[in-house]
Amino acid sequence: MKKYLLCLFLTLVLFEMQAQSNTLASGGTATGSSGTLSYSLGQIDYSTLTGSGGSLSEGVQQPYEIASLDANDYPNIILHMKVYPNPFETQIILSISDFTSEYLEYTVYDMQGKLLIYNKISTVETSVSLESQQAATYLLQVTDSGQLLKTFIIIKK
Repeated sequence: MKKYLLCLFLTLVLFEMQAQSNTLASGGTATGSSGTLSYSLGQIDYSTLTGSGGSLSEGVQQPYEIASLDANDYPNIILHMKVYPNPFETQIILSISDFTSEYLEYTVYDMQGKLLIYNKISTVETSVSLESQQAATYLLQVTDSGQLLKTFIIIKK
Protein backbone atom coordinates (compact mmCIF):
# COMPACT_ATOMS: atom_id res chain seq x y z
CA MET A 1 0.00 0.00 0.00
CA LYS A 2 2.89 2.37 0.80
CA LYS A 3 4.43 1.75 -2.65
CA TYR A 4 1.09 2.47 -4.30
CA LEU A 5 0.65 5.78 -2.43
CA LEU A 6 4.27 6.74 -3.14
CA CYS A 7 3.81 6.06 -6.87
CA LEU A 8 0.55 8.00 -6.90
CA PHE A 9 2.13 10.93 -5.04
CA LEU A 10 5.16 11.06 -7.37
CA THR A 11 2.95 10.86 -10.45
CA LEU A 12 0.78 13.76 -9.29
CA VAL A 13 3.79 15.84 -8.27
CA LEU A 14 5.63 15.27 -11.55
CA PHE A 15 2.63 16.35 -13.62
CA GLU A 16 2.15 19.50 -11.56
CA MET A 17 5.82 20.56 -11.33
CA GLN A 18 6.80 23.68 -13.21
CA ALA A 19 10.23 25.24 -13.47
CA GLN A 20 11.74 28.37 -14.93
CA SER A 21 15.34 28.91 -15.89
CA ASN A 22 15.30 32.69 -15.35
CA THR A 23 14.96 34.90 -12.33
CA LEU A 24 11.66 36.76 -12.56
CA ALA A 25 10.14 39.63 -10.65
CA SER A 26 6.60 38.33 -10.98
CA GLY A 27 4.39 35.91 -12.86
CA GLY A 28 1.36 33.74 -12.62
CA THR A 29 -1.31 31.77 -14.40
CA ALA A 30 -4.45 33.14 -16.02
CA THR A 31 -7.37 30.77 -16.56
CA GLY A 32 -10.39 31.40 -18.74
CA SER A 33 -13.00 29.57 -20.79
CA SER A 34 -10.51 29.19 -23.67
CA GLY A 35 -7.74 27.66 -21.59
CA THR A 36 -4.87 28.46 -19.28
CA LEU A 37 -1.92 30.78 -19.86
CA SER A 38 1.24 31.00 -17.76
CA TYR A 39 3.07 34.33 -17.90
CA SER A 40 6.12 35.97 -16.39
CA LEU A 41 7.12 39.61 -15.83
CA GLY A 42 10.38 41.35 -15.16
CA GLN A 43 12.99 39.04 -16.59
CA ILE A 44 16.33 40.31 -15.33
CA ASP A 45 18.76 37.90 -16.97
CA TYR A 46 19.23 36.49 -20.44
CA SER A 47 21.79 34.86 -22.70
CA THR A 48 23.29 36.16 -25.91
CA LEU A 49 24.27 33.98 -28.87
CA THR A 50 26.70 35.38 -31.44
CA GLY A 51 27.41 34.00 -34.90
CA SER A 52 28.56 35.08 -38.34
CA GLY A 53 25.06 36.39 -39.20
CA GLY A 54 24.76 38.59 -36.10
CA SER A 55 23.72 38.16 -32.49
CA LEU A 56 20.56 37.12 -30.68
CA SER A 57 19.60 37.87 -27.10
CA GLU A 58 17.26 35.12 -25.99
CA GLY A 59 14.32 35.99 -23.79
CA VAL A 60 14.68 39.74 -24.10
CA GLN A 61 12.40 42.07 -26.00
CA GLN A 62 14.55 44.46 -27.97
CA PRO A 63 12.40 47.36 -29.11
CA TYR A 64 13.58 50.06 -31.43
CA GLU A 65 11.91 53.11 -30.10
CA ILE A 66 11.35 56.61 -31.27
CA ALA A 67 10.59 58.83 -28.32
CA SER A 68 9.77 62.49 -28.24
CA LEU A 69 11.14 64.70 -25.49
CA ASP A 70 9.25 67.98 -25.51
CA ALA A 71 11.15 71.02 -24.36
CA ASN A 72 8.01 73.16 -24.41
CA ASP A 73 4.38 72.74 -25.33
CA TYR A 74 3.68 74.14 -28.79
CA PRO A 75 -0.03 73.69 -29.56
CA ASN A 76 0.35 75.15 -33.07
CA ILE A 77 3.06 72.73 -34.26
CA ILE A 78 2.74 69.10 -35.19
CA LEU A 79 6.04 67.30 -35.67
CA HIS A 80 6.00 63.81 -37.08
CA MET A 81 8.94 61.55 -37.54
CA LYS A 82 8.70 58.68 -39.95
CA VAL A 83 11.31 55.99 -39.75
CA TYR A 84 11.51 53.40 -42.46
CA PRO A 85 12.49 50.74 -42.66
CA ASN A 86 11.84 50.28 -38.99
CA PRO A 87 14.39 49.88 -37.48
CA PHE A 88 16.22 52.20 -39.84
CA GLU A 89 19.67 51.56 -41.20
CA THR A 90 20.51 54.53 -43.42
CA GLN A 91 18.10 57.45 -43.15
CA ILE A 92 15.09 58.87 -41.38
CA ILE A 93 12.41 61.13 -42.76
CA LEU A 94 11.43 64.12 -40.64
CA SER A 95 7.95 65.27 -41.63
CA ILE A 96 6.64 68.59 -40.30
CA SER A 97 3.07 69.66 -40.95
CA ASP A 98 0.84 72.56 -39.90
CA PHE A 99 3.81 74.79 -39.15
CA THR A 100 5.50 77.38 -41.33
CA SER A 101 8.77 79.02 -40.50
CA GLU A 102 11.77 80.01 -42.55
CA TYR A 103 14.15 79.32 -39.67
CA LEU A 104 13.62 75.62 -38.92
CA GLU A 105 16.81 73.62 -38.43
CA TYR A 106 17.70 70.13 -37.26
CA THR A 107 20.79 68.85 -35.51
CA VAL A 108 21.86 65.29 -34.74
CA TYR A 109 24.02 64.53 -31.70
CA ASP A 110 25.53 61.32 -30.39
CA MET A 111 24.91 60.35 -26.77
CA GLN A 112 28.14 62.08 -25.69
CA GLY A 113 26.79 65.39 -27.02
CA LYS A 114 29.01 65.57 -30.10
CA LEU A 115 27.38 67.43 -33.00
CA LEU A 116 27.21 65.12 -36.02
CA ILE A 117 24.81 66.80 -38.47
CA TYR A 118 23.38 70.31 -38.80
CA ASN A 119 21.03 71.44 -41.61
CA LYS A 120 18.14 73.74 -42.38
CA ILE A 121 14.64 72.36 -42.93
CA SER A 122 13.19 73.82 -46.11
CA THR A 123 10.52 71.28 -47.12
CA VAL A 124 7.66 69.44 -45.43
CA GLU A 125 9.63 66.18 -45.54
CA THR A 126 13.36 66.24 -44.87
CA SER A 127 15.63 63.25 -45.36
CA VAL A 128 18.32 62.88 -42.68
CA SER A 129 21.04 60.46 -43.71
CA LEU A 130 22.80 58.55 -40.94
CA GLU A 131 24.40 56.03 -43.29
CA SER A 132 27.96 56.90 -42.25
CA GLN A 133 27.16 56.62 -38.54
CA GLN A 134 27.48 53.41 -36.53
CA ALA A 135 24.56 51.56 -34.95
CA ALA A 136 23.76 53.52 -31.79
CA THR A 137 21.31 55.89 -30.13
CA TYR A 138 21.22 59.51 -31.32
CA LEU A 139 19.37 62.73 -30.49
CA LEU A 140 17.67 64.69 -33.28
CA GLN A 141 16.70 68.22 -32.27
CA VAL A 142 14.39 70.54 -34.22
CA THR A 143 14.77 74.28 -33.57
CA ASP A 144 13.02 77.42 -34.78
CA SER A 145 15.22 80.54 -34.74
CA GLY A 146 17.48 78.81 -32.21
CA GLN A 147 14.61 77.90 -29.86
CA LEU A 148 14.28 74.16 -29.23
CA LEU A 149 10.94 72.79 -30.42
CA LYS A 150 11.40 69.06 -30.04
CA THR A 151 14.03 66.42 -29.37
CA PHE A 152 13.71 62.91 -30.76
CA ILE A 153 15.59 59.88 -29.52
CA ILE A 154 16.42 57.71 -32.54
CA ILE A 155 18.05 54.30 -32.65
CA LYS A 156 20.03 53.14 -35.64
CA LYS A 157 20.30 49.44 -36.33
